[in-house]
Amino acid sequence: MPVVLRPVPRFEKYPNEIINQAVDFTAILDVGETISGCSVTAKVRETGADATSTVLSGAPSVAGTTVVYRVTGGTATISYILSVNATLSSSEIYSQRVRMDVVEEP
Repeated sequence: MPVVLRPVPRFEKYPNEIINQAVDFTAILDVGETISGCSVTAKVRETGADATSTVLSGAPSVAGTTVVYRVTGGTATISYILSVNATLSSSEIYSQRVRMDVVEEP
């Protein structure tokens, strides 16, 4: 499969929100291929410090061709980079980065 450059999607949330998010891997799956496992990690964008336990809640899950995960907390004015990883039935592992900006409530 040729290399496909994927843009980094971005979303905003308030510190007190708890939100389900998802990444759809349909575009990279070959015919008959499935997602057999998944993981999600988080880092502070500016420092690279691990923030997985700070902004992720519970275990991610697979729903068809999509990895679903829950974000929570975070510090206002801080951006986080989430790495959403899908292990395929072919044993390949694909990762999609997602930027989460935590903003101050109005």
